[in-house]
Amino acid sequence: MRAAHWRYLLLDNGVGAALLNAGINGAIAWAVFHRMAVVPLWGAVGIATDTVATSIILPVLTCVIVTFLTNWHVRAGRLPPLTSFVGSFAALRLPEGVWARAGSLALASLVLLVPVTLMTFVGLGVDRLPFDRFLVFKVGFAVVDGILVTPLCARAALSRAWA
Repeated sequence: MRAAHWRYLLLDNGVGAALLNAGINGAIAWAVFHRMAVVPLWGAVGIATDTVATSIILPVLTCVIVTFLTNWHVRAGRLPPLTSFVGSFAALRLPEGVWARAGSLALASLVLLVPVTLMTFVGLGVDRLPFDRFLVFKVGFAVVDGILVTPLCARAALSRAWA
């Protein structure tokens, strides 16, 4: 991969995505939960429900948007496509279609991140968080999820943009 590809994957779709996810998910948390002094772990409007929703919605939207933007960058000549799998992403084979890829990343996020997160809360005896601490958790979870998903989506799109 060229330096431009690494910059695109790590800075634009790593750091840039983290900042964007922090802002968007902070705003979502504020809109949904700001009237609650304490956010419960369980319930229809709680930490668990929000974590599950975030782990599904964030990868799907990210994958669709990043694929569109990456294809646009390649077509506009701002970034050359990748014609083969190389480097640390070589072993990772994501589905060809954007919706299948988005679904597989959402499922991976749901299966890998949510149980660990919720078991950590339970293990620590946390059954609720004050709103301000929930806000920090929500932003942190979205940033981590986005950092794991966004570069993978961009890498898959870069390798398929030439096809």
